[in-house]
Amino acid sequence: MSIPTLQNNAERAQHTVLLLWLLIPILLLFSTSNFLLLPGKAVNENEVLSWLTLATALALLGVTLAAVIYFFSWFRRAYANLQRAGCRTEHSNGWAIGAWFVPILNLFRPYSIMREIWDDTHRLAYGTEPPRPLLGWWWASFLVMSIMSRVSNSLSDQDKTAQQLENAAIGDAIHSLFVVVFILLTIAIIKRVAVAEEQLLLRQQVNSIGELAPEPVDLGATEEEHYY
Repeated sequence: MSIPTLQNNAERAQHTVLLLWLLIPILLLFSTSNFLLLPGKAVNENEVLSWLTLATALALLGVTLAAVIYFFSWFRRAYANLQRAGCRTEHSNGWAIGAWFVPILNLFRPYSIMREIWDDTHRLAYGTEPPRPLLGWWWASFLVMSIMSRVSNSLSDQDKTAQQLENAAIGDAIHSLFVVVFILLTIAIIKRVAVAEEQLLLRQQVNSIGELAPEPVDLGATEEEHYY
């Protein structure tokens, strides 16, 4: 039985994992330098530290944006590949991105889509579906991270007394720790799925042996490949 043509997702997975690893030290450095700038700290008036905090904040913004874009591109293609392989997915592949931005739905639908990617990709590659505890911890960390983000923002919006600034910094530090946990679990999931996707592509190549050679085509990325 031949396997339908799938889009290679390995490069997107690699770039996403690389950016997520890069995000961790930048996030921790920003959280630390931000805490050291609090009133009453010995280095709170250090000009070099102030510039370091600003530079780290800009780097954090840029790397976070890049990591999110690459994650969404990987996530969407992984979901679209299930449809290319003949799986009946619960949602259209557009929801692989849209589900993260719709209130209420973003509390459960991204997990539902990731569960489909996890189950079906492994089933197609190995004929079996592995347990999902990793997915459960991943989504639990995301929900806690989201709650801590709201708490941290609420503390930051209070009057700027020394104690309130310190409380906000502590809330931000706790939030950052949950972000790191979420990143590490995301990396683990992407790597597991990427291995299964690689196995699927290998099977596709093996099944194509012996078929008539295709006509020469332009090997450049098509509009669809850029989109999915």
